Amino acid sequence: MLEVAHRIDRRSPLAGRSIAMTPFFEAKPAPAMRRWSLRTRARDAARIGEAMEMTLDVPLLRSVRYDGFSVLRLSPDEWMLLCPDDAMGIEQRLSAAPTGVLSAVDVSHRQTAIIVSGASCVHILSTYCPLDFELSSFPVGGCTRTVFARSEVLLWRLADTAFHLEVWRSFSDYVWRGLERAGEDLRFEDQVKGTKDGQ
Repeated sequence: MLEVAHRIDRRSPLAGRSIAMTPFFEAKPAPAMRRWSLRTRARDAARIGEAMEMTLDVPLLRSVRYDGFSVLRLSPDEWMLLCPDDAMGIEQRLSAAPTGVLSAVDVSHRQTAIIVSGASCVHILSTYCPLDFELSSFPVGGCTRTVFARSEVLLWRLADTAFHLEVWRSFSDYVWRGLERAGEDLRFEDQVKGTKDGQ
């Protein structure tokens, strides 16, 4: 059985930062989370999920949320499991999986996350991300790896105008500054538009 002898407090490298252009655009570091990268064969997903008492057999590039856990399916044989930093019982769930068919790697310290929201958040993200953000293409609950400028990110749509953006800690400042620049561009565009409307 997996056991945790010591718990190390996780602090976001973006702690204390925020971008507030209410109601158009807001960005803030996500609360501390635990992250597990799960790999198994697609045909084993249903029975592994049943043993772990959670659903792995979800559509590709979609997610499911329940009991404080979120499961994101990123490829036919890969999932990202997210849960609050103080969640209990995750090791027991992973240990319940049949032996030899599941790879589970704790990547909690590798990544951090940013919550991006607001009426203009799609405009902000599309400044540096090539995804099609139409709901028909990227619905609520959708998740995928993509790029933001030159950084690889994992993007998960929480609501029509809210996203969870996973990024490696070493790239988090780079991505944050990109969000700031896009926000300033949006502010400038609004100022120019307001000036023209007032003429």
